[in-house]
Amino acid sequence: MPRARAFDPPSLTLQGLLLLTLWGLPAALLPAGLGPGLRYLSLSLLRYVLLGALLAREHGRWSAIYLTRRNLRPALSDGLVFALAFVPVAWLYARATLGDVYWLPPGELPATLAAALLLAALPEEVAYRGLFLGSLARMGAPVWAQVAVTSGLFAVQHVRYLLRGDPLTFTLVVAFGVVAAAMTLRRRNLAGAVLAHAAMNTLIFVFIGGRVGSL
Repeated sequence: MPRARAFDPPSLTLQGLLLLTLWGLPAALLPAGLGPGLRYLSLSLLRYVLLGALLAREHGRWSAIYLTRRNLRPALSDGLVFALAFVPVAWLYARATLGDVYWLPPGELPATLAAALLLAALPEEVAYRGLFLGSLARMGAPVWAQVAVTSGLFAVQHVRYLLRGDPLTFTLVVAFGVVAAAMTLRRRNLAGAVLAHAAMNTLIFVFIGGRVGSL
């Protein structure tokens, strides 16, 4: 098995570009007439292209970025426990944010779950808790710094909530970033964080689904 390199400039360069796409900065280069939906899909496609390039470069060393079968069941169990524990949190979040619960129409659940997994949870977790967290570990950063840096970068992606006067959502995001990093480091496996992230997003939309435009 190829040895993981502690400092890999090409990989770090690609990771920097990936971070910019996660933060949405390349959107400024897209045509002005492009609608919000197409802008988001274009950015998502670019993220997957960069993720593919990074995973190809890390081929044979995926365990160093927590993409492994080792501890898969315990990691998935952690994600499931998080999902169950988050149900009342999502309900309280809807009440605090919108004043009531507005249920997602049942027919929209499959598409919501797919979007939560493929457009948010999977690419963001592979990036933040996989590539970024793994790179910091390989460079010898202490655990607290690994958690703090990756959670801080994750928070920057969602700082829009804070800027528009929604500190509750921002706080929820920051807290999740810390929990997801801790879950990943505990099991040395990314699956739990991906499942937890998808569950969190889906549950929130289940309870605010009737008023998505209000968030």
